[in-house]
Amino acid sequence: MSCSWVTCSSLSGSNRRPRTSSTCAGAACASAAKPSPVSSAGIAPVAAVQNLYNLTDRTHEEVVDLTAEHGIAFVPFFPIAVGDHAKDGGPVATVAAEIGATPAQTALAWLLHRSPTMLPIPGTTSVAHLEENVAAAGLRLTGEQFARLGQAA
Repeated sequence: MSCSWVTCSSLSGSNRRPRTSSTCAGAACASAAKPSPVSSAGIAPVAAVQNLYNLTDRTHEEVVDLTAEHGIAFVPFFPIAVGDHAKDGGPVATVAAEIGATPAQTALAWLLHRSPTMLPIPGTTSVAHLEENVAAAGLRLTGEQFARLGQAA
């Protein structure tokens, strides 16, 4: 596999990056090639993409889909943003009550349901919150619950 240089433009200007093949989506770039350990030029291909993405901000939907299609990890920045949706009667609070979870766990469960290559890394300052976040991986949303949460944006 050989690498070539592709210019990807973003709001902050253009950056030249090595890619075997690439697609630019807004301010994000994602490799269209399957990840491999190292290219013949000694440059590692894209292994993960990180963008702002959560229940309330889905600006990068196309990037999530592209990374899933090519087996590239997508790391959502600020994954537990639920805002008013977590208040009593809001969609996140309602689904959380249905599945016996917290709103934060429900937001993480939605992300994990959204894409098989989604790797949320929620920040935490305590062991209790870490354990709560890890438990979200065991939650299962129904298709109807996933759709309701998806309308929350």
